Amino acid sequence: MFPRTTITETAERNSGIMLEEQVLSVSQNRFVQETIAFIRKRGLYNSGDRILVAISGGLDSSALLHTLARISRVLGVEVEAAHVNHRTRGESSEREAVWSQVLAERLHVKLHALTLAVPERCNQEEMRNMRRKALIELARDLRCNKIATAHHADDNAETFLMRSISGTGAIGLAGMRPQDGVWTKPLLWAQRSELEAYMREHRVAWVEDPSNERTVYLRNHIRHILFPQLEKTRGGAIRNLAKAAERIEEEESAWDSWLETQLDGPRETLSVAWLERWPAPLQRRVIRYWLMKRLGLSAAPALVDALLRGDELIHPVGSFLRRSDMIVFSPENEFGLLWEEPKLLEFSKRASLGSSMAWSFLPSATIRNRPVQLSILAAFTRPAQKFTAGTLRFSWDRTPWPLVLRSMSEKELKQNQGLLKAFGVPKPYWKQWPVFAAQDNPSELVALFGLKVLEPFAAHSEERSVSIGHFFEDGLKA
Repeated sequence: MFPRTTITETAERNSGIMLEEQVLSVSQNRFVQETIAFIRKRGLYNSGDRILVAISGGLDSSALLHTLARISRVLGVEVEAAHVNHRTRGESSEREAVWSQVLAERLHVKLHALTLAVPERCNQEEMRNMRRKALIELARDLRCNKIATAHHADDNAETFLMRSISGTGAIGLAGMRPQDGVWTKPLLWAQRSELEAYMREHRVAWVEDPSNERTVYLRNHIRHILFPQLEKTRGGAIRNLAKAAERIEEEESAWDSWLETQLDGPRETLSVAWLERWPAPLQRRVIRYWLMKRLGLSAAPALVDALLRGDELIHPVGSFLRRSDMIVFSPENEFGLLWEEPKLLEFSKRASLGSSMAWSFLPSATIRNRPVQLSILAAFTRPAQKFTAGTLRFSWDRTPWPLVLRSMSEKELKQNQGLLKAFGVPKPYWKQWPVFAAQDNPSELVALFGLKVLEPFAAHSEERSVSIGHFFEDGLKA
């Protein structure tokens, strides 16, 4: 960090605009009053809130910090600022960091400077996620319950247009939400031209990011080429696009509030009978809401369509299965991974198979509609031993011991899919269903776990046999 005089002189010389010294009194201009009215209308902040303002040093975030610092007393809130530096643009990155510090000092706002190491070949979306994570962690450390970002009406219009030309549906056209959890956007009502007029009126500098001028990016192409053409064709086009996005967002928020009152029961379940009461377009909306708001998943169109058709499937983070009159979601973080490579089964040593909805389909399962943590144990059988349902018994004389646990091959799956279907194992689990095979000859299939021992390995005598029992350890909360 440079000495303070150097920072100030450098920032002011680069901007060519002097920063006013007195900024604490709230002037009665339209911009300030509109911002206060928007914050109150949308309920963004309450008295006593602590707000962390994300500032890059550019026009938008500089205007945001300047405005919130001026009206903090009116709102009864405390304001701190954070600047995230990826150091990916050389001198530009350093200039933005310096100006953010200068502005914060002049506004008497404490600035927290964060530097993030960016991996090679890191794209814009990945860097955005890194910034968000860093800001959330900082806000938690500072006990700030809100994070403010400088998105404005032009950003809303740009997003609306980008999604329109991508062929999205009505829900995809919804504008940005002024509040989403801890994230708030108090300038969403204003156009960029209004932010610039406000900053020039108060003689406040900002730093321009050269990358914002590159029209190879779609958003910049819309901003610098399409928007001027639209405004020339019809004045007010950008504001009208932003208004359309805002109206759709308000309608979506109202729908979400209604759906939250209608959906009852465990968050991981969705009633099919209730869903089918509504026409198909509304069913799609319900499924999207259930995925995004109740499960915290991305509502990809392909996933929504599959659930609408009644498909059962394993999602990258869990399974969607039909049980009675319910669609049931269960996290599937381990199923199939623990035996993706052959796993040796040892005598008298428990082996964990992890938690899964799959285990609730075993013949001996008494727990339904919830994931179960399962472990197995291989042991010599005693003549007087009583066997519980689901215990596999092997002929000791015929079993190619030692055994390994592994997934089925495509050929084995075709041969045994009738058996899996007969036992009611849902199709999404078939390919990953564990089987036992000989260690020295992994292609030799001995049994399907929990279902059937194949001939000629079935036990015909209790005198010389091995049992592999499966045990429900802990039913996990549905």
